[in-house]
Amino acid sequence: MMFDRDPLAAPVDELIKAGRDGLFALPKAVEAAATREAELRAKAQSLTTVERGQVGVLIERLSDELAAGSDAGDIAATIAKAETAERRVDIEQRVYVTAHAKAQRLKIATVVEAAPTIMRALQAGFEELLDKVRSLTELRGLPVDDAEAFLDTKDPARRAVIALRRARDRFDAIVNARRQLQMVTRAPQRDTEGLFSVLRDPKGVFGDRWRGRHLTAARPWPKGRLAYLVWLAEQDAWLPDADQQDSAAEALAHESRQPVGSR
Repeated sequence: MMFDRDPLAAPVDELIKAGRDGLFALPKAVEAAATREAELRAKAQSLTTVERGQVGVLIERLSDELAAGSDAGDIAATIAKAETAERRVDIEQRVYVTAHAKAQRLKIATVVEAAPTIMRALQAGFEELLDKVRSLTELRGLPVDDAEAFLDTKDPARRAVIALRRARDRFDAIVNARRQLQMVTRAPQRDTEGLFSVLRDPKGVFGDRWRGRHLTAARPWPKGRLAYLVWLAEQDAWLPDADQQDSAAEALAHESRQPVGSR
């Protein structure tokens, strides 16, 4: 029997894994719902295996008995009993598969309900991460994305680069977790370019590159993934939820529509 896979199951499972891996404190209700769903799925799968295994063994045994000259009537009676047992296993398996589907929906609903709590935890982790990057004063002037230069740095700087790499991995995990959470709840509708996704005031950052609501030149941050994080820590950075991101984009759009000198 096939298991129904809800489209939201994948991002929910990624969020649960991120919580279990320590990215944020996984709400107890989410942990309980995820554990129960896993138990039901395992039970349904085990019943499928038992059913197939029992039938396969029975077929082999009875065919051996027939080949050896056993009475066909006795074997028919055994088959009838086995069919009844197989139906019992099939019913039990169907019950568990159905229960698993309901538990999966409950797990998704529990994550949706816990979304504000998870988002606040991600925002706190984001701020903590940027504070850590700001504290790595040994990085000033270093080509942090240059592997060869890294090998030549002194020990304190080398340790700082290692810490920065870990911070970048955590940054990626936090941003990805927010994306998975938005897949479960909702994604920003106004900020379709993601300009406010980590910058509170992109217009101020872009400066003369900004015209109205659009960019007129390349984005002003460095290309290296580590250098980017160092640069971001020096900006007015944030990790908004979808509502905050859309509100910021709408406020900028409203400002851009104002006539010159109207403020």
